[in-house]
Amino acid sequence: MSSGNDLWDALVVDVDDFPEPAGPWASDDDTEVLPLTPQRDGEPWPDRAGRIVVVIGATGGAGATTVACGMALALARTCSGTALLDLDFELGDTHEAWGVPRHRTLGDLVPVLGELGPTHLDLIGYAHDSGVDLLLSPASHGASNDWGRGDLAALLACACLKGPVVVDAGRAPVHHVSVVCELAHTLVVVAPATLRGARRAREVIDRCAADKVRVVLNQPVGLRAELSSRAFAAACGRPVDSQLQSSPREAERLRSGVGGRSRRGLLPRLAELVEADAHVAP
Repeated sequence: MSSGNDLWDALVVDVDDFPEPAGPWASDDDTEVLPLTPQRDGEPWPDRAGRIVVVIGATGGAGATTVACGMALALARTCSGTALLDLDFELGDTHEAWGVPRHRTLGDLVPVLGELGPTHLDLIGYAHDSGVDLLLSPASHGASNDWGRGDLAALLACACLKGPVVVDAGRAPVHHVSVVCELAHTLVVVAPATLRGARRAREVIDRCAADKVRVVLNQPVGLRAELSSRAFAAACGRPVDSQLQSSPREAERLRSGVGGRSRRGLLPRLAELVEADAHVAP
């Protein structure tokens, strides 16, 4: 783990801490281009401005990707145009888990950075059967170096024209994470119920606007928590907004874009969080 005076050093963790979800590949014939722009020439833009929800793990393996995928699935049930943005430019693997090819990615936008517009996103997005539009990571070494603060801001602004955007901060570079956290309407900090999780969550929370932070405890079924929600809140300096419990099978399904309709489990709890805070007003 890195240490130092950087405000976002708390987000730098060992790669081995992260889960590696896997899933089937899909044919490009089964996907659609993301319909961000009007379908006919001269058609006015739809007035569907969206919220930006950034999901970040306080520690590696905290379940941030699972929560991000679940929130996107929950939002897609009530909000058309919901997008899931994989911000892990160098190691993102959303395409595998969700079963889409990585023929079009954020890396294809590099030539138009500086003049990025909504029509450019049409060319690189995938419309998933779940109703979530996927903006995929290029997953190549050094890909994050091409993107500056203004480029990320333009990307989020364009995606929000269609609907809400859920950003999986993942293993993004710390300067990218700091930018999207500043731009977020809601920042969801996912942490295990451990002393280390509480300490790292506090380091993240202390650097963000308090009114937009939501703390989510994610404790896998069968693992004993080190801290109660009350003790965790005392340690991180902020109340816990939601407590989640999930089986490995349920978490894998959400990371694969499979929501289900059960009234119990992880997805309904995330839907409650969405309804309470991150929904898009009509």
